Amino acid sequence: MGVAAFLLSACQSPRGDQTKAATTHSPAQYVRVNQTRDRCLTLEIAVRRFTPRGHESPSVWLVGVSHLGDPDYFKTVETLLAHQEVVLYEGVRPEGGDRRHATPSRQAALRRQAEESLQGSMARSLGLVFQLAAVDYAKTNFTHSDLSLSAMEKLFAQGSSKSDEKASQGEDETKSGRPQFDMLVEAMDNSSSLNRLIRAFLGILESSERLQALARLAMIRLMGEVGDDLESLTKSDPGMDRLLKVLLKARNDKVLADLHYTLRTGKGKRGVAIFYGAGHMRDLDARLRTKLGYQQREERWLPAFGVDMKAAGVSALEERMVHSLVRSQTEALRGR
Repeated sequence: MGVAAFLLSACQSPRGDQTKAATTHSPAQYVRVNQTRDRCLTLEIAVRRFTPRGHESPSVWLVGVSHLGDPDYFKTVETLLAHQEVVLYEGVRPEGGDRRHATPSRQAALRRQAEESLQGSMARSLGLVFQLAAVDYAKTNFTHSDLSLSAMEKLFAQGSSKSDEKASQGEDETKSGRPQFDMLVEAMDNSSSLNRLIRAFLGILESSERLQALARLAMIRLMGEVGDDLESLTKSDPGMDRLLKVLLKARNDKVLADLHYTLRTGKGKRGVAIFYGAGHMRDLDARLRTKLGYQQREERWLPAFGVDMKAAGVSALEERMVHSLVRSQTEALRGR
């Protein structure tokens, strides 16, 4: 039995993958932590179906996703997406990023590239799989719906230009978000020293089941503290706030424009899914309700991954210490 299977075997949430009718004022929460009495924690991600008020179609599914997860989690997500006529999916990459047109050999190369990426290494260090390696993006109903890398760079260049104008007045250039974006790009570059440093740390986690369990615990607790409200962590840092606005809001603008086009042309009559990271869902949820007049009809909570602390030998004291550390760090980021 693999490490991931071992840690998850006793941790499957009894509430996972449940479906229920939506209440009138359902909270826009897409991330939650489920903890059982036997010290199992599971990270759960919501998917929700919306339709226009007074109508049963066309349906729009907001499929929030954890980029790292258990293989069975991604199989469940793929089953849901297979029933939608159109799947609008995320992925910042060079122009022409729709993987439907890639040859089988190119598809295999892209999967290997995903497995060898920083996110793939992170997934492996936790005994999980990376979304881009686990999901088949060559399906005919999949359509790339995101900003290109050049468009992202242009947005940050505009921010940097404005910041340069203000630099003479003594304002910090980091408020543009460009340095933070450049650091993110560097971290994703497998040839960079920053990337190699992070990989070395991840290799240490991968070598120890106990460290792996502690890392999973920290990640689940972090996701539980932050949830899908990433904006609360950046308000005290103008540069990070700018970065988040581009990474979330500008990309949400793109996918909603594609949704408008899909619905207007009648291509999504049998269902549309927006397949994006869970951090995007709070904003998309609000826009569907207020801008398009959609209302929630259905929700499901899918278990992404979990940790059995008792089986992994994590003591109750260590559990409390990790939770306390994560909470103190997130509160510091919020400026509390």
